[in-house]
Amino acid sequence: MEMLKLGFNSEDLPVRMTNNTSPNDFCTSYDFKKDGEYFLWVKHQNPECREDPDSPRYAINCAVNEGDEVSP
Repeated sequence: MEMLKLGFNSEDLPVRMTNNTSPNDFCTSYDFKKDGEYFLWVKHQNPECREDPDSPRYAINCAVNEGDEVSP
């Protein structure tokens, strides 16, 4: 399978994204803060390499920090 490409330059965004991907995740995830905490899920650029080829490539959902700033 070809390497995942984000499709954007994360340095161009007004937020700092932290890779939060677990070895068990099917797609890459990042967390970031912008008037709240969020997760950005990035699926493979090739739809045939996704779990569901008809799903959108990007998804954002609200996150809840149940820890603290050091150990979220």
